[in-house]
Amino acid sequence: MGKLGKVLQTSLSVLLTASLLTACTATTGTASSEKEETVVGNVSESESKGKEESGINADGRYDKVIVAVNADPADLLPCKPNGNGKPKFFWSIYEALFDYDDDNNLVPSLASGYTEVSDTVWNIKLFEEIYDSEGNHITADDVVYSVNWLIETGNNIKYDVLDHVEAVDEYTVAYHWKEKPSAAQLEFILVRTFIFSQKAFEEHNFATEPVATGPFVVSGFVSGSELVLEANDDYWAEKTSEDVSARLGLHKATVQTIEFKVISESSQAVVALEMNTVDFCDYVTFSMLAEFEEGGPYSDQYNVDINLSGDYYYMMPNMASSVTGDDLNLRLAMYYALDNDAIATAMGSSYAPLKSLGTAYFQDYNPEWEKEETYVNTYDLDLAKEYLEKSDYNGEEIIIVGLVNEECKNAMTMMQSLLAQAGIKATIQTYEESLMNPIIAEKTGWDFVVTRLGGSTLVASWNTLFNNDVHDGMTTNWLDDPKLQELYQTSLADETHDDEHVKACMDYAFSIGDVYPISGMASSIVYSKKMEEIYYREGYVTVGSSKYQGQ
Repeated sequence: MGKLGKVLQTSLSVLLTASLLTACTATTGTASSEKEETVVGNVSESESKGKEESGINADGRYDKVIVAVNADPADLLPCKPNGNGKPKFFWSIYEALFDYDDDNNLVPSLASGYTEVSDTVWNIKLFEEIYDSEGNHITADDVVYSVNWLIETGNNIKYDVLDHVEAVDEYTVAYHWKEKPSAAQLEFILVRTFIFSQKAFEEHNFATEPVATGPFVVSGFVSGSELVLEANDDYWAEKTSEDVSARLGLHKATVQTIEFKVISESSQAVVALEMNTVDFCDYVTFSMLAEFEEGGPYSDQYNVDINLSGDYYYMMPNMASSVTGDDLNLRLAMYYALDNDAIATAMGSSYAPLKSLGTAYFQDYNPEWEKEETYVNTYDLDLAKEYLEKSDYNGEEIIIVGLVNEECKNAMTMMQSLLAQAGIKATIQTYEESLMNPIIAEKTGWDFVVTRLGGSTLVASWNTLFNNDVHDGMTTNWLDDPKLQELYQTSLADETHDDEHVKACMDYAFSIGDVYPISGMASSIVYSKKMEEIYYREGYVTVGSSKYQGQ
């Protein structure tokens, strides 16, 4: 079940405590009492003054909650669930066949269960009384349509093990696998693939007005500004005669209205909290938390929680690059020239420097790995220069592409400066997340990419790095290495998914300089005291299913 008041893992507690002790306390003062209109992000002061003391309505829901988000989702299409702030609201709109519980077990969502007909065929049984918000009946044909749409549009992330799907009867879908799937390979196929009505999809523009099966419906969406959700009064799971008690607690609407306001800068989000124009924000910098913690000027209005995320940033070389692809010494020179402590500091206090390939968020990560000296946890400028002398580098400009968001740009700028100290020239180019895949799908035009990944387990997150079923037998970064693929598949298999085999895969990747881990993400969450208990789904708070005063 979902976690209430999740506690930060021990591995980051010392780091975050040190961050709070050494940071300067923000002195932004109390809420403004000036008469002129003040706008913070997309929220005006008049909205704050007009906002009533919310209460419980006749349906037992809290009236309204306003949430700050730091990324524009761009569209609401049923794909890319981990991108651009979507984890904060997508599972309130859409639903998949299954969810993960806290132990990464599959639990029912739209599917009531499955039968393993053979190693390569699973029959997945749907609940029979699923209807979307417009009353369209969801059947096996809609599952097939949803899966095929994702594949045809190129949004089928981590689908390598799936061969095809077919409807067996009205409520049964056969999933045909290329081989027996491991637990990690099921993540995106069964847990992050949203199911929707073919009829609704053909009649509506889902980019702006999706029709889905979740406990909330979209009542307003302006890209770059706001998203408004209203509780779905016809939510199928509350009307069905079937037993849905095994579903997670996130599948409910405890709030009538949720407004998501795009406020990109954390400093502006803090001002919005001070002005009481937002109720929830999960990207307040650690240096500003003192305002909202016990003894701070806003501690009577807000609670604070710290949450370790499964997402982390990394740098990956283009193995097809004429400059870096065949030059291990150059790659090692670059890695030893990078200082993760300095990079994480530049990214902001919500980031912790990685010391190995992953974070303690994952159950299959071993913190003992961090004690072994690697280029990830060793900043050595002299050693970097030694490797540079051995390389074929002749002063070429290294092109590093990355995400356009503030933290990634700051990381790349710091990396550029650190590389310059070792005598390596680098130029940085930033792009929207939607443009990154087409760029790195080309063999030319880039030498390294800086981006982020995540997953339900550590080895599942490595799919983007090591899976060779991307470019006709090559990995995302154009590497053809059968040994790496064998080690990765072994670490992925349920029978050999253990510390020994996971570490063997990671060690080999380090030995060939195939990846450079950068920083892990930890969110500092500030939320109104009207929220009595916050509900976590895989590291993200689902405000629509949290518990509020009076419930």
